Amino acid sequence: MADLELTDNQKRNIISRVRNTLRQELGMEVLQTEYDIPDLRVGLFVTLIKGGQLRGCIGTFLEQPLDQNLQSMACAAAFNDHRFPVLKRDEFDELRIEVTLMSSAFPIKAEDVEVGRHGLIITMGHHKGVLLPQVAVDHRWDRSAFIEHTCIKAGLPAQAYTQSNCCIEAFEAVIVGEEN
Repeated sequence: MADLELTDNQKRNIISRVRNTLRQELGMEVLQTEYDIPDLRVGLFVTLIKGGQLRGCIGTFLEQPLDQNLQSMACAAAFNDHRFPVLKRDEFDELRIEVTLMSSAFPIKAEDVEVGRHGLIITMGHHKGVLLPQVAVDHRWDRSAFIEHTCIKAGLPAQAYTQSNCCIEAFEAVIVGEEN
């Protein structure tokens, strides 16, 4: 996945698609109606950032058409992330958008996790936690801290990954973002 080549135009169009989906949902004028978006089936996360702080982030590992996933995850991040109030129209211009296109998940040993390259999924029983690759980089975590924080995100003790019934999976990602 890390070798996925997107043109600058495709990257701009991915962000424009998310931004215009939000514009439409907020009852604002849509500025673009045609998009040069690759014909891919991928899982993805849409992350909304306001004032340098997370404002919403939701994704899916379902490998559906990129355009379809962009629209549904944009709306989910803006209006269905239970950690934040529903996005309001007056916040729109302050948003920075980031889209993380993901490979399929694959099993990985803790010692093979590479910070900055891998995103993580920790599953144990009915507990599941996901952290995107950029989270570890942004927080300057080493491998252990990254794995432990993914366990904590899953609602598990930090050392749960050492248990034999804990499943560690990784995925690679291409991150498309905009500057504010």
